[in-house]
Amino acid sequence: MDPLTMRLEEETIEDLSEEYEERGFRNRAVYIRWIIGQRDVLFEDEGGGIDAAERLADHDDRLDDLDDRLGELEEQARPFSWTSRSSDSSP
Repeated sequence: MDPLTMRLEEETIEDLSEEYEERGFRNRAVYIRWIIGQRDVLFEDEGGGIDAAERLADHDDRLDDLDDRLGELEEQARPFSWTSRSSDSSP
């Protein structure tokens, strides 16, 4: 990949930082690459982008579902902790 340098408003950078975390991306750069990769969806509908907006909402819902599933799997993967019980209960 070739590097690309961009200058953005501080508020935009803060928004992107919050969004990538909320949407479960590894980091801001990966999130921005994903956004850029979705540009064909944004420009598909010449009638105002309504279909594109609906698709993005669907993707966002899917990410939420995947995030919930990941949380469930992480919960299941936590190691089971046995409470130490012995016949000798001396400290």
